[in-house]
Amino acid sequence: MENAIHACLRLPAGSRRWIDVRLGMICRSLVIEVRNPCQGAHISDRYRGERGFLPAEAFLSDRSGEGYGLRSISHAAEKYSGEALFRFDGKENTFTARIRLNLNPEMLKEG
Repeated sequence: MENAIHACLRLPAGSRRWIDVRLGMICRSLVIEVRNPCQGAHISDRYRGERGFLPAEAFLSDRSGEGYGLRSISHAAEKYSGEALFRFDGKENTFTARIRLNLNPEMLKEG
């Protein structure tokens, strides 16, 4: 969410700012998807030309001293036996983060 908020704040004045958040369960996994407008993501040369969702290391930060946000998201997902993947759509100028967390069966018990 923090990355999405910062991306919206960097949009030019008068731009439409929005953040779409979707949550759902697929089998025993919690899936979180955050989509927002983005003024252009920088994809590393190694991943240039690839389409679809990519790992955090595919994206480069243009903010000096920063750029750990996507990696932090990936590490948090891995902590819960999940994954985080990201996509930039240059035609729509949107960025999507999709996080899947595999919930421990003990977490699903009631009471």
